[in-house]
Amino acid sequence: QVHNVYNHTGGEEVVVAKEKKMLELQGDTVTQYLVHNEEPIGFFDKIKSSINYSFSSFSKKEYLDNLLIIKPDVVHFHNVFPRLGTKLFRYTKLHGYSTVLTLHNFRYSCSNGLFLRQGSICRKCLDDPNFFRPIVSRCYRDSFLSSTIVSAGITIAKLRNDYEYLDCIIVMTDFAKRLLVHYGIDEARVMVKPHSVARVKNDLEIKKYDFCYVGRLSTEKGVGDLLEALKILPPSTKTVIVGDGQQRTELEVAAEGLNVEFVGWKEPSLVGKYISSSRFLIFPSRWFETFGLTIIEAMSYGVPVIARAIGGVPELFDSSELLFEDFDSFVEVLNRALGMTPEAYDGCSTA
Repeated sequence: QVHNVYNHTGGEEVVVAKEKKMLELQGDTVTQYLVHNEEPIGFFDKIKSSINYSFSSFSKKEYLDNLLIIKPDVVHFHNVFPRLGTKLFRYTKLHGYSTVLTLHNFRYSCSNGLFLRQGSICRKCLDDPNFFRPIVSRCYRDSFLSSTIVSAGITIAKLRNDYEYLDCIIVMTDFAKRLLVHYGIDEARVMVKPHSVARVKNDLEIKKYDFCYVGRLSTEKGVGDLLEALKILPPSTKTVIVGDGQQRTELEVAAEGLNVEFVGWKEPSLVGKYISSSRFLIFPSRWFETFGLTIIEAMSYGVPVIARAIGGVPELFDSSELLFEDFDSFVEVLNRALGMTPEAYDGCSTA
């Protein structure tokens, strides 16, 4: 497993760890090559980061040294941004190893990896790739320099055909597969493999919270939309926010006067406690989520999920009863959820 670990632990790290454990349980040997993000400080550090992301100049030697020692049957890439770079796909394949990539975001085409700009869905660089567009729009962290670095890496990777050196690319939904094929990847090399979790027995009869959100606290996750909706709901509505991120302070200010509890980041083993003690999990994400791991985690506890019908998310549901498309329908679904009869709730929780 090859993975560039994020500064804020998220779903990708959970998936990497779970897959390692599952493979080892069936007798496979899994060796991890992990690097950790370090924020570039200053102009020259950012230039160095740009060179490495585009050409793997500084990560190549250590990576190949490890590869030649381990001699794996398969090299499974997860995140290679920003400290590894997509050129490692080429190096690995040319050394004779089988290569697999699990795509956890859309950075093969989009500078911020989200297909989201100024809070709205944007597919322009997928439909009509353009080196300058994300730079002018400052799509990555609202920074001209950082956007230039990432756009250069994406453009060079496409010109160099880095993704052609992958034997298999794994995505989690049919929706994500369609986007990747539209980008130009041969459909025969794309496999849809949804994430999975074990079903958990949930004996909690008393629910402490009405709603629960689990995840990163950043604009694309839509937590601000949840707080705005809560202002319209009955004041007694109790919500717990599990997670951390750059938007936390802003969200805590926005939640003043609401019955909302911010508990911060929790170990994955503890997250289930908050999900199982809530009546509903809320998944208000604004971007084309590649899957939605917390959705199936909640389902494994028998906790119904209220989610935005975007990207591949609807593929995870048998019914659209608790899905919403805009703010008004979000408020409507939340109100309907609060007023559910025990019989209707039981029907949702066993779906």
